[in-house]
Amino acid sequence: MGLGGECDSLAYSHDVPFPMGAVNACAMSSAWEGMPNVLLETSATSLPVVATDVGGNREVAFHEKTEFLAPPKDLHALAQAMLHLMSLPQEERKHMGERARRYVEENFSLERVVDRWERLYREHLLKKSVL
Repeated sequence: MGLGGECDSLAYSHDVPFPMGAVNACAMSSAWEGMPNVLLETSATSLPVVATDVGGNREVAFHEKTEFLAPPKDLHALAQAMLHLMSLPQEERKHMGERARRYVEENFSLERVVDRWERLYREHLLKKSVL
């Protein structure tokens, strides 16, 4: 498929910005996901992503706008999406990463998540007539 020698698998790291700064894009080949923190972290560093269309990935990744999504368990489609991403001009990949970062900042910042949790608790307490 033409990816040999072009891809590296990075080891687990607590220092997310370091490995993210050393790559041009991220590929995530999960067969299933909940809420994919790795996509949030990757998007927060303005990297474009290729991921499988599983679980919560679609909540974070917008096909052809911030990332490319491939069907799960389809290695050929995943490789094609990776090749397509890397064939885009660097400026276009950069814009994809910037759009992803803005989306994460607007929807998954600590302040935004705390607001959502507070709203959920208030709604629950109102239903229980505690408030």
